This record gives sequence, structure tokens and C-alpha cells, in this order.
Amino acid sequence: MMLGVWSLLLLWSLATPCQGLLETVGTLARIDKDELGKAIQNSLVGGPILQNVLGTVTAVNQGLLGSGGLLGGGGLLSYGGVFGVVEELSGLKIEELTLPTVSLHVLPALGPLDYILCPVVDSVLGVANELLGAVLSLVPLGTLGSVEFTLATLPLISNQYIELDINPIVKSVAGDIIDFPKPPKPIKVPPKEDHTSQVIVPLYLFNTVFGLLQTNGALDIDITPELVPSNVPLTTKDLAALVPEALGKLPPDQQLLLSLRVKEAPTVMLQNKKAIVSIPANIHVLSYRPAGTPEALFELNGVMTLNAQLAPSATKLHLSLSLERLSVKLASSFAHAFDASRLEEWLNDVVRVAYVPKLNVDLDGGIPLPKVLNVNFANAVLDIIENAVVLTVAS
Repeated sequence: MMLGVWSLLLLWSLATPCQGLLETVGTLARIDKDELGKAIQNSLVGGPILQNVLGTVTAVNQGLLGSGGLLGGGGLLSYGGVFGVVEELSGLKIEELTLPTVSLHVLPALGPLDYILCPVVDSVLGVANELLGAVLSLVPLGTLGSVEFTLATLPLISNQYIELDINPIVKSVAGDIIDFPKPPKPIKVPPKEDHTSQVIVPLYLFNTVFGLLQTNGALDIDITPELVPSNVPLTTKDLAALVPEALGKLPPDQQLLLSLRVKEAPTVMLQNKKAIVSIPANIHVLSYRPAGTPEALFELNGVMTLNAQLAPSATKLHLSLSLERLSVKLASSFAHAFDASRLEEWLNDVVRVAYVPKLNVDLDGGIPLPKVLNVNFANAVLDIIENAVVLTVAS
């Protein structure tokens, strides 16, 4: 009887009204109940107090946390245990509950239960508090800044998984928040299969990370002949074969300098299983003498369209870019006007060998994933949906 009373006290200390599944632009983590069970089991098995009291828990399907234990059917924390008692006594059926950070003291009147249950409850609540605290972390983004993960709401617990609505805040090295407009429509979160855990990475985080690169000048580059292989021409002679009117009276034997500047934030598109990055760029083409002063020839406005290959690791989502195309228009010329489209094939070759590798180095650190109960997403199935990337891993 006292155990039933204690069970009700524990339940009502945890239960809060259900808010339903969230649709936000934040990072969403859905952690399968099996992962929570493993974390609690590891905590209990590794705890010397519990081992002294109850002995070693030997397997997932045996002992305290097995099918007949706390988390098994009819167990204290299962839906046949505490939840069944509430339904039987009150007629209320609990579909979902949220889990705040709590502490619990067993009443002295419970007698010997104090000695047995306190280590159990401490371990369970310790794991629950770890679940909340693990996502409250600051993760560096190389030398550019950091991502701070905070909980947007209290966790939501169903009988199959724990849902965490996580707010990723991207900051510059100086501590300034890098914030960009959020998508006008909420993310349509796909259903989660049983015995799997998910992390949903929103488009907003991709755009914000690229925005951080742009504000730090990491997307700018000066391309000189030293940065391109010999089979990619970068001289006025080669340029004269494409647009001779652009050179004026300039000798045809000088080297070229391409000064590429990104003055606006790139945009990322996630949909139909594709990730595409668009980078607007201003390209100044100059004649170049290592010992002299560069002389401006013409200026182009361009847009680079790049395909992004995504690959998860244990704690990050990595990006690798490849150039699909660079389209340009003439902005100004110091000689004569010309059709800039004649330069596109040449410029695509130059950007592909000199600029894209630099982008991939800058992105080498990847996009951090929130750390929740040490779930490893290295072998996750990756799905690109509208405005988000979904990573799913078996428990």
C-alpha cells in the first residue's frame, strides 16, 4: 500500500499537462524510450550503492530494469505500473507527460524502502536531469563562433519516446547573435518509427551558419595564378580569346587577379531530398603583376549554385559542396561592354578548382548536433525534407 502511495507521489511530481507535438524552427530531438532505459540501466549498474543493495543488473531483459523491473510491463515506471494505478483509481488515462528537473525525498514513514529506493530514484532522476542538462551546451564553430543549445520548452514524454524542442543560438566570436529570418511555414515533422531516435536539423540553422561565414569574410577570396593548376588559364591572353573587347589596349601577356566578394548572405534550400546553396558574388577581374599595382578591367555580378552532400558523424552534420554552375552578368567595364555569358565556362573552371575547396575547408567543422544521452548518429539514415534534415538511428 505504501509503495502505491509513493508511486502516486512520484507520478504527480513528474506529470504536467501535455502540450502536444511541437512544430518549430528549432532543432527537434526525439529520443527513443530504449535509449532512456539504457542510460538509466547504465547509471544503476554503475552505481556502487545499488550494487551493494541489489547486486549487479545482468541484462536488459532481466533484473531491476528488465521485463519484470522498473521499466518492464507492470513495473513502477512502466505504463502498467504507476500509470495503471492512476487509471484504475481515477479513471484518468495518461497519454503523455513532460519531465521537468526534479528532486525527490522518500518520506521517513516509508521505513526500509528508504534504503532500497533512494539509490534507484536518485539514479533515475539523475539520468533525467542529465537529459535536460546535456543539451544546455556551447559548441564551437571552428574559429568563427559557436552554437549554444537551449531547451525551448520542457521535454515531452510519450510512451514511445522523449521529445526535446531545442533552440540553437549561433553566435560570433565576439558573442553577437547571428540571426536570420525564419521560414514562413513550420516544419512538418515526419512520424517516428518505434525503436528509433531522431534529430531534426532546421533550415534556419544552415542559413545562420552560412551567414556567420559571410559576416566573418570567410566567403571572400582573391584568386591568383598561384591558386589554380596550369591547365586552368588565368592570363590576359586567354581572356582575349573569349572577350577581346574587355582588354582595351592592355598587353595580352599579363596575369589576372579575380577578387571575389560575397556581400550578401547565402541562402540554402532543403527540399525533395536535395540540399542546394546559392551564393551571390561580386567578381572584380584585374590585370595582375606580382610587383605592381593591379589594374581593373571589368566587374561581374554572379550567383554560384552549389550542391551540398550531407553526411552525419557521431555529433555533427558534415557538408561537402560541389559547384553546379556559376552564372554572371556584366556590372561595369573599363573598356567596352560585352556579353558576360561568354566567360561563364572559364569562370566555372576557375571557381571549381580555386574557390570550392576553400569553402569545404571552412565547412570542415560541420554543423553541431545536440548531445542527448550520448546517442550516436554516425550511422543515421539521412532524409532531406522541406526546410529540414532528418537523422534517424536505430536504438
